[in-house]
Amino acid sequence: VLVDCSPGDPALCRGGEEEVPDAVIESMDVKLHSARFHFSGPDVFIELSPLLQGRLHALRTHVGGVFEDTSGHPLPPLLAEFRVLVDDDAPPVLLLSVPRARTWPAEASVASNITLFFSEPVRILGPEIMVLDGPLPECWDGSTNTCPDRALREYRIPTDNSDPAVGTVTVEGAVVTIDVHPEFAFNSTVALLVPHGTFADRTGNVFAEDGAHVGFGGFLQFMTPQADFAELIPHVDFPIRR
Repeated sequence: VLVDCSPGDPALCRGGEEEVPDAVIESMDVKLHSARFHFSGPDVFIELSPLLQGRLHALRTHVGGVFEDTSGHPLPPLLAEFRVLVDDDAPPVLLLSVPRARTWPAEASVASNITLFFSEPVRILGPEIMVLDGPLPECWDGSTNTCPDRALREYRIPTDNSDPAVGTVTVEGAVVTIDVHPEFAFNSTVALLVPHGTFADRTGNVFAEDGAHVGFGGFLQFMTPQADFAELIPHVDFPIRR
């Protein structure tokens, strides 16, 4: 028997006493509906009628012996509870990034990774992510970067991590870490270029912000330190006196 536990008290799905009974979706006879039962070793796959989104369901056998093992021993009554997810049509949202997005000027070291924290687990669909290091001087017209998707140094990182000498991309649930292997230049602006459709949640909803503004016009840019320590040495007395 397949039931919807939501009427009444869903917490009593296991057959507890309640005034409003569980709603029966369908009853199946294993012999009459044998085509809907598929056996594979210890697993039984059952073709069910359409289920209700967001509801708690239960699949029950009211008596023992509906199923038996390969030696003919009857199994006791079974109960399987599960909740049907609501269709997901909302794209993932970028909650936080390190270096911090949308904060200008953000600052980070020349060896920084770029870490993105999304609102839900994501997967990567696009073939590469580009990290731009240093805008082209000829693209600056005094107020606008006229070629925001080009840079003095461009790192094209394959998302399948096939070229670790350039960098790697790691996805762990809702966290994406982009590790550029070469260090960035000092006193430079670094930008992340994410082609549209690169990130999506597990149901295929694409991250809506990627591709809307790319590179140096995009949602994640940061500055590196202004000077290499080696350039400061001529201006410091050694040993340092207090």
